[in-house]
Amino acid sequence: MKFTLVRGQQRGLSTVLLKEPASAARQPLSVMGGMLAAMSLNISLRARWGRRARRWGDEAIAELRADLDRLGYGWGPIPPRLRVALRHTYAAEVPWFVFMLAAVMLAYIAVAYFVIVLGLYREHDPPWRWMLAWAISVTLLMKLCVKTRGAGLPFVRNLLTLECKATIRACSEAYGASHAQRAEKLSAVGTALRRLEGDVMRAHRRSGTVAFLSPRRRELKVHAGQVVAKLREAEAT
Repeated sequence: MKFTLVRGQQRGLSTVLLKEPASAARQPLSVMGGMLAAMSLNISLRARWGRRARRWGDEAIAELRADLDRLGYGWGPIPPRLRVALRHTYAAEVPWFVFMLAAVMLAYIAVAYFVIVLGLYREHDPPWRWMLAWAISVTLLMKLCVKTRGAGLPFVRNLLTLECKATIRACSEAYGASHAQRAEKLSAVGTALRRLEGDVMRAHRRSGTVAFLSPRRRELKVHAGQVVAKLREAEAT
């Protein structure tokens, strides 16, 4: 390790200062190394999460294939768009859950802050530490909401696909149930159909492709009602 001697004056006294010029050059390198390590960790976590979400999607597709085969619809392949929708849905389920949790916490912190300020500190200002903690918490939660909402939107837009899969699963279980379990499984099919009907009626609002005041909303609502009527007709038969 190399050092250089530098003469300096402090309060009229001659002092000897030691400094290491090489350390200043190594500081940017250490910062760059930390940034590269963080980037590699982020890429590794994203890749691991992508593989896990893809595996969940593949398992859902395999379950759907088995249910269709049991019901006697094994002659046709699962459409590629349905495969993509299932994979996107399972990949976006956790981000949407995190978004909802962060949104609830953000609303709770905002309401709690105003309740505390109006109730306990009506005549004087609250401590600055509370203000700082509140500002940091709100900022972090808002940033988390913004980042996770976009990643979780496919889960909401493909809820109808999940409900269709769940209904097919319920029908498959009822088809293969024993005589003692048949009544319970048929009741589960009716419950799944009621949920599916609600998702069909709300699909045009969740799609994100139809404007709020668009005249297509009325047409889509009428079409959704026709689909629900067909589902009830199929259930009755």
